[in-house]
Amino acid sequence: MKLVYPKYYKEFRCIASRCEDTCCAGWEIVVDSDSADYYKTVSGEIGDRLRREMKTDSDGDIIFLLNNGRCPFLNSTNLCDIYSALGEKALCHTCTRFPRFVEDYGGTCETGLGLACPEAARLIVNETGERELLFEFNSDLPLPNDIDPEKYFELASLRKTIFAVIDDNTMTFENRLMKILELAGESNPELPAVKNCVMKLQKLDILTPRWKKLISQIPEEKDFLQNVHQMQNIAWYYIYRYFLRSVFDGDTLSKARLCVLACVVINAYSNKETVADIAHLFSKEVEYSADNIKNIFIQLKGNNNETF
Repeated sequence: MKLVYPKYYKEFRCIASRCEDTCCAGWEIVVDSDSADYYKTVSGEIGDRLRREMKTDSDGDIIFLLNNGRCPFLNSTNLCDIYSALGEKALCHTCTRFPRFVEDYGGTCETGLGLACPEAARLIVNETGERELLFEFNSDLPLPNDIDPEKYFELASLRKTIFAVIDDNTMTFENRLMKILELAGESNPELPAVKNCVMKLQKLDILTPRWKKLISQIPEEKDFLQNVHQMQNIAWYYIYRYFLRSVFDGDTLSKARLCVLACVVINAYSNKETVADIAHLFSKEVEYSADNIKNIFIQLKGNNNETF
């Protein structure tokens, strides 16, 4: 198996209780079956709590129900009681993996860090070195799949071209975004108005009061001059994370449009000091809700002759 990851991937370290946000609040924690089976065998007070807090939701998933918006095992110092009592290996897959994501493409597994974590967002957005992907091999066998290899390599090549466009400092960043749309299949690429982008976000479920307050006000149109390097990092992240998924649905355009929408919105609401913060908030609201990411792709699919 070939493992692919961004250069900064292995630099990430969770800052735990020093984090201004927490990944243990705002989302229900889905417990994988292996962890659930283990939790049923744990003795003592922590075992009793684990069994008491595990519930089965309407989708049949085992979850920890939130208590006032927080995981029931998140204590007053923003530390995890499961981790404290049983160690890191006792955490379920959801908690162990975040903010990492994994995309499997048969013989290749791509992984990275998600912007929804504030510390990961700072690492990604403020990266000053060359943007590049690293790879290594392990002994795992390729996963069963029905991926069209010709289509996969075609998309991988196109993604590499898009990365080069993102890094092309001879063009304005606005022109780079329009070139990305063109390469993805947009017939007459234009940058969407900030107002149109925000109106799409207003149709999604709102997860936090802060986001609700932010997008209740439409910012003015804004160029990218102040934040060019940071916006390059954000565009690179969205193309890396989502573009190759087109091998499963053939829809390159919605993936490119998500990249452009994210750049337009994050830039409009931020200044140079707050780009990582707004990027984290945007990602948490849009990417880390299964309903929201599904709905935004539906909104962005459209016709390739439409300005989204």
